[in-house]
Amino acid sequence: MLTAESTAQIDLPPQKIWEYLSDIETWEYLWKTPLWFSTLTHKFRLEEGSMPGPNAVVIQESRGTIVKWKVTEWLPPQKIVLAARMREWLAHYDAILTFTIIPKTSLATEVHARLVFEPKDALVSAVCWILPFENKARAGLARILARLKTTLQK
Repeated sequence: MLTAESTAQIDLPPQKIWEYLSDIETWEYLWKTPLWFSTLTHKFRLEEGSMPGPNAVVIQESRGTIVKWKVTEWLPPQKIVLAARMREWLAHYDAILTFTIIPKTSLATEVHARLVFEPKDALVSAVCWILPFENKARAGLARILARLKTTLQK
């Protein structure tokens, strides 16, 4: 299992952060600074017929690759957890992406992002240990949280 985590403190109450983070349409902007490589862009949308909330399916498109993330936990205004079986070039992975919103004071909130990749193949697992997979994911999560903070604290 490969895990990347990042945390940011945002000077707003949890509900304000939840309102933004739970709106899937804002994710495209958050991922504008991409998770992996600077040349990739990401588009997000809800699957047709899907509504925001538990069991929603979020479609992520990047360079022709489509990943379907299913919302497995939806706890307003505390936590969103999404799970995906990665396709194509990451076909041997399952992924779990978690955003946790933790109140610190009445106007300060910590947002924690965690991305877990679970290899389904020994060879793929070995390749990921050689490549800086976790470092790139950690840096990507940090950029996403920085963009979230900058956007909300304008």
